[in-house]
Parts: sequence; C-alpha cells; structure tokens
Amino acid sequence: MDSKRLCIVLLLKLARRPLLRECSEMARKSIQLLPSRQKAAQRASWAALGADSSMTSIAVVGMGYDGMLDKLVGPFYSDMRWYPEDDYYLRLTQAARGENLVHDVLSKLWVIDPANVHIALEEPFPLGMIAHSLRTGKSWDGSWIKQQCEVAGAFKGALGRHGYTNLYEINNSQWHATLRKDGVEFINTRGMPTKEKRIAQMANKFKVKTWGMQAFGLPDFPDLVKSKSGAKIPRPESGYGAKARPVQPDDIYDAAACCAWMADELETLGIAT
Repeated sequence: MDSKRLCIVLLLKLARRPLLRECSEMARKSIQLLPSRQKAAQRASWAALGADSSMTSIAVVGMGYDGMLDKLVGPFYSDMRWYPEDDYYLRLTQAARGENLVHDVLSKLWVIDPANVHIALEEPFPLGMIAHSLRTGKSWDGSWIKQQCEVAGAFKGALGRHGYTNLYEINNSQWHATLRKDGVEFINTRGMPTKEKRIAQMANKFKVKTWGMQAFGLPDFPDLVKSKSGAKIPRPESGYGAKARPVQPDDIYDAAACCAWMADELETLGIAT
C-alpha cells in the first residue's frame, strides 16, 4: 500500500471515532421509553405438582403459572410403572431417580427454579391403619407397609437431593375436600358393614377418575386389575385379566387430585394470585 492510500485510510478511521464515541455516550444515558415500549415487572413463574407413589407405580401431575406468558399452563403428567416380574431393588433404584418424572413435567411448564416448585405427596399409608389394627386386634401387613414406605422415601430423597424442598405430605381426606369444592360427592363409608364399605370405597375411587378426566382433561387410562400373582397391573387388551373386574383406577388420577390440592394451597398462601 502506497503512502497516499495509507493516509486516506487513517483519516477515514479518525473521522469515524468521534461518531462511535458519541453513540456510545448516548447509549449510557437514561432515556424515557414510549409507553407502548414499557413492560410491567414480570411475576415469578411457579409450579404446583402432585405425586402418588406405591409398590406398583409413581405418578406425577403438574400445573403452573408461566411468568413470561402471564398465564396458567398445564396440566401435564409423567409416570413410571412396575410389573410383578420387576425386582424390588430395581424399583427402589428407579424410585431414587424419581426426580426425572418431575423434570419431565417441569420441562413443559417452563419452571426452572426449584424454590418455585411445590409438590404435594400422598402419604404412603394411612397412619390410622396401625392404630385401628392395635385397637381392634386385627392383623396388618407389615411387609407391605415397610416396602411402601421405602419406595416413598426413595422418591422423596431424590426430590430433596435435587433441591425440591417445598414438599407437603397430605392424606386423602385433604384432597377429598379439594375435590368436593368441584362438586364431587364422596360416599361416607364410616360405620358401614365390611362388604358395603368395600363397594362404596371402590365407587369413591372411580369418582376421582371421572373428576380427573373432566377437570384436568386426563386420558381414560386402563383400570388396574389383578395379575396371576395378585399384583395390580393395567388391564391388558387380551389374555389373562382382559375381562377381569377392576380393582382401582390408574394412580395418576390420585396424583392429579394432589396437584389440585397443591394449587389451592398456593392460592391460600398468596403465591398463586
């Protein structure tokens, strides 16, 4: 490059510098935006989840508030299910990774901060079961209670390990009260003879399924039936159990009921406003 051309290039660069510096100074100044360009402060997103764990499955249902879109989103669901041939310690191992179910739901709710995630978990078994057995002298299945509690504990440990500490353990009477607000009429089984009581309890379980399909838009999942070993499995399309009488609906409907309780509780606490 000859000296004449080099001088021209240098002069052009020097001529541009004041303009660039001036623009930079303008960017630092506080300016008043037009009202149409001003945005209100964004409310924090939150998520209300419900979870139900048992010896055969763990189900999670969640809904929440998206602060970016300024609207409620969900519900969404995720679950894992075990079959009679699945080893017990395999179930514990997978339950200890149960946070993946929560992540599946939260990925659709767009809630990232665990501090804004609130999870209601149904208790592993009614505490009154043991007191009733001791009072009446009736036997109770200690091994079932032990394993039920271990699965629930493994799942809760997974949640706590990943920072989900807003956990609420509730019983079915609490989410029953939530569903009653939506018009569900549960049958009072207190004082009923054993046979009539079992029929009424079965009817109450299917009332929860009907509510879950109407209120949360959940699919009509296959009901659970007893397998040859006596374990609960989803009704198969053919073969053994295809025409068997159902023993209960899918656990995901109970998880949805816990989610509804959690959402109402956040409203009471002033978080979901």
